[in-house]
Amino acid sequence: LVQQQLAALDAGSAGWSGWVLPGMQARITVQERPPPSGDEREPGPDEASDWSTRIAVVLPRLGAIDAQLVLRGDRLLVSVAAGASASVDELAMARQQLVEALAAAGLTVESLQVAER
Repeated sequence: LVQQQLAALDAGSAGWSGWVLPGMQARITVQERPPPSGDEREPGPDEASDWSTRIAVVLPRLGAIDAQLVLRGDRLLVSVAAGASASVDELAMARQQLVEALAAAGLTVESLQVAER
């Protein structure tokens, strides 16, 4: 396990695929994205790496959901794609609850997009 963690840190990414509940499979990928730079200098304190997490899951009521979360410092950019327009509508109605839950966890949601694939 430690060797896998060190390899993930070295590669800047890690992934997992498996069952989260009986009959419900998910795929999660976490990847470090260094700040864009035009030269080879070391990034400054305001130029920390972004962390991107992609979650793909098929939920019983909402169907196929693909979410991407990008963490920039304490700001979060969220993009959710659903396979059906009814799922998009339901997710859009729950938007404020999600923003509040993330704020309670100490994250500021900079953007939250919900769209149909």
